[in-house]
Amino acid sequence: MDDPKPDALERAMKGDAPLEDDAPGDSPDATLATLLLAGADTRIELDACSGLNRYGSAPHPRAAIPFGSCTASSPSTLALAAARRTHARLRDAAARGALDRVVDETLRAQRVAIARWLHADRVPGVDVAITPSGTDAELLASALALGDGARPLCNIISGPSEVGSGTVLAASGHHFSSVTPRGGAVESGAPIPGRLSARVHVETLVLREGTGEMRAPQELDAQAEDMVARAIARGERVLLHVVAHSKTGAHAPSLA
Repeated sequence: MDDPKPDALERAMKGDAPLEDDAPGDSPDATLATLLLAGADTRIELDACSGLNRYGSAPHPRAAIPFGSCTASSPSTLALAAARRTHARLRDAAARGALDRVVDETLRAQRVAIARWLHADRVPGVDVAITPSGTDAELLASALALGDGARPLCNIISGPSEVGSGTVLAASGHHFSSVTPRGGAVESGAPIPGRLSARVHVETLVLREGTGEMRAPQELDAQAEDMVARAIARGERVLLHVVAHSKTGAHAPSLA
């Protein structure tokens, strides 16, 4: 991703709860803000006027009640302090020529901590993957479910209108943004290089009636079971996504 515009970065750093160094320059906090805005896609880029991204988030704590999203959230004071400590550790490692090793150690520690917080460390064989956004996680799940086998994948998305706008594209192996996490320019909607998109097809489980009311849980479960059975009969692998309490409160299909 391109570096954020200097004026937007400066506004972000002079916002409700500014970082310690006001000028972008080469200060550690300016570099940290740049890093916090990098490695994802256009959704977290700052608006030049407001100093916020399209989610209303900034690379610093905000005095306003923050909006939380798996794509972008303003850091809390504690989170920013932790980010500063990590950044300082990485800068020191870079000066010693040990950056790659310390990055690996830091990410490994984060994965272990996440598993512990979610009690997933109690389940044998569970691993944790860190992705730039929930939509990127969708793409990763598709690739893992497809594996290296010859069978195609039926990717069943529950409530496509309840999840991120790029979910269906990512789930089918297509770019969902014009910028990749590594900063490359791509065409949104174009197939991701490789055979992923050719081996995956997406089916959707609609959760709501035309009136906006949720469909009956039993009806949703029955349709999901039918979709899975049909895919298996076609010789396909199946990845079924559960919407776990979306922003509108939807949870389907059931876990029974």
